[in-house]
Amino acid sequence: CIMQHAVLKASGHVDRFNDFMVKDVLDESKFYRADKLLEDVMEAKLEAGDITEAQRVEYTTVKNQADAFSKQEIADIFKKYQIKSPES
Repeated sequence: CIMQHAVLKASGHVDRFNDFMVKDVLDESKFYRADKLLEDVMEAKLEAGDITEAQRVEYTTVKNQADAFSKQEIADIFKKYQIKSPES
């Protein structure tokens, strides 16, 4: 059962949560939470092993702040790291 909008609004959920979604351009029926996709990409970069200390700090910072970015910031980060659908 999904809660009614009024209940979610009264509890603060509507105003507090801004989970940005991204759509797979090859399969428009698939959507991903932008912050979770960003965290996964940064984790993969951290596990690569052949990164500098500066890159480790950068990737860790981006990963830790993934759910705090604005819409424009997350769009810029996706472009910077060329983040694509995990299934593409």
